[in-house]
Amino acid sequence: MELINFLVVTVSERAVPQMPKVIYIAGPITGVVDYSVAFTAAETKLKSRGDIVFNPAILPEGLSFEAYMPICYAMLDQSNTIYLMRGWRNSKGAKMEYEYAVAKGMKIMFESEKQHVE
Repeated sequence: MELINFLVVTVSERAVPQMPKVIYIAGPITGVVDYSVAFTAAETKLKSRGDIVFNPAILPEGLSFEAYMPICYAMLDQSNTIYLMRGWRNSKGAKMEYEYAVAKGMKIMFESEKQHVE
């Protein structure tokens, strides 16, 4: 009986490893000059915390909006958190990504606002 109690205590006292956040960056791209600079800065910041980051700004230029969105949704499907950059409310795609993330129950982080929904 003592051995069983020892094993229960030992297992329950072990630290549970914390899974890294898998974050999708959402923000304005269309019509924004040098959007990739802001996206890369956000990616670098998030990665420095140990997070895994999907950055849609690395996708090749020249496709239609309709061609990009399924790719972005696929990245969102592999994420557990969405990071909304400044100006996201002015972006059709970012607003769609936000709604998708909310519907999936993802964590939401805001770059420019003090609020972070965990």
